[in-house]
Amino acid sequence: MNRLTILLILLILGSPLISVAYAENYTPINVVGEVYLPFSFPADDGTNITGFSVELLEQISNLSGVKINNLKLMPWEQAYNLTLNNKDTIVLAIYKTPEREGSFLFIGPIAKDYSTIFLLEDSNISINSADDLKKMKIGAVSKDAGIDILKSIGVPDSQIITGSNLPAISSDLKNHTTDGFIYGEDAVIDFAYKTKSTFKIGIRLKEEPVYFGINKNSSIATASALEVALQQAMLSKNGTTSDYENLADMYRVHMVEINETTSSSITQTQVALESASVAPPTSSSAATTTKKSPGILPLTCIIGLSLIAIFFARNKP
Repeated sequence: MNRLTILLILLILGSPLISVAYAENYTPINVVGEVYLPFSFPADDGTNITGFSVELLEQISNLSGVKINNLKLMPWEQAYNLTLNNKDTIVLAIYKTPEREGSFLFIGPIAKDYSTIFLLEDSNISINSADDLKKMKIGAVSKDAGIDILKSIGVPDSQIITGSNLPAISSDLKNHTTDGFIYGEDAVIDFAYKTKSTFKIGIRLKEEPVYFGINKNSSIATASALEVALQQAMLSKNGTTSDYENLADMYRVHMVEINETTSSSITQTQVALESASVAPPTSSSAATTTKKSPGILPLTCIIGLSLIAIFFARNKP
């Protein structure tokens, strides 16, 4: 176990002391996101917003003492730009890509998902290499990380057809405006189930860690407190499953381990191929994790320095 991991565990276990002492100094945050199942979506009552990211952020807000001013859903490009240009604004679910590294502070990861190309169920398109993708017209949501992934493997701009959200790019596919679309796999599975749509996986391109993304000019103390509270929520309590694990299981998202980092890439000569029909989600689709045990209460004198060190280590240039 490296020193950063040890420091992180000590800090997490002492974070309730931080919340009590410093909550009044945290800047409240504004929260934005898109309709992105199962991470964020309107509740059945039509007035509230729910989802894995929403409930997890509410949990860590309570743990840290950072208040949430408001929460709004909007098209992804609008949510992205609002977070990019406004201090103390956080977006509910964002992939951490090289293109975004200098634009946001990232809290997490909170989950894992796959950037996946989807086709119509009766499509006869076969994707065996990146060269096959270059011949296709592929739908993507504006400002989505999928666009960066497609460009990185050589798909020209002229072959990428953008839309405002998942319903728009799935409609383009059904109308044969595009040959396929790229989007987060978990979101498409839930969308297909709720709308009784039928797609199939053409190719799974890349595993992506999902984060909370906060404006890079936001309060460092606030962002650090949220990061620490997230790690605290991931720890098991008295040998039982953690609050994080319970939420992930309920929403059927792919969990991450504490301090986990994920990375994978696609090249022009090596593409992982997986063809499968999209089916309604089941409880077995959630990844299992090893239960974690609580540690020892830390000395409070290291808490302040640890808080800053960990957050900057996760968001180093």
